This record gives sequence, C-alpha cells and structure tokens, in this order.
Amino acid sequence: MNAAGGLAGPAVAMYAVNTAWPAASVRPTLQLHGTGLNIVTLLSLGIPALHGPLLLGLAGGLSTGLVLSSRVSAARVRPLILGLAMLGGVLVILRGRTWEMS
Repeated sequence: MNAAGGLAGPAVAMYAVNTAWPAASVRPTLQLHGTGLNIVTLLSLGIPALHGPLLLGLAGGLSTGLVLSSRVSAARVRPLILGLAMLGGVLVILRGRTWEMS
C-alpha cells in the first residue's frame, strides 16, 4: 500500500482501533511496520530528492511529535489518527479519480 498509493498507515490504524490495541503496544508495532514498508518503498522506487522545505517539514514533524507524545493522552490522539486516516483515504480516492479522468 505504501509504494502503490502512499497510504500505509490508515489500514493498520483501523486494524489497531478495531482490535482495541492499547496505545503502549500500538506505537512500537506501527513504528516497526512503517519502517519495514518504507525500506521496501525506498528499495523499489529509489531515494527521493530531499529539498530544504521537505527536510524542514520532516524536522518540524519529528520535533512536534516528540514534544506532544508525552503530553497528549491516547484517548485524545485516537480521534485525530482516525481523522487523518480518513482524510488520507479520501485524498487517495480523489487522486485516483483525477488520474482516471485524464
């Protein structure tokens, strides 16, 4: 799903919610899952060109995540993750429809 659609997280996030995984076991599992998928994606598609704004965004996201991870409860994060998963799914569908029409 990651290499084909850029959409690796939503399926696993929905699985974690439906099976009622506790946050303490979801985090390391998703980190390992994401790392494996990203390695396979990099091997199959190659390493992308990393420009200044992209590197700045990566650093900003990492630092924000590190700060917020200890301050926000799992109960508050769950709706956000599900919302982002839904938004990602909708965007992939819209993107696919755009390619289909052209």
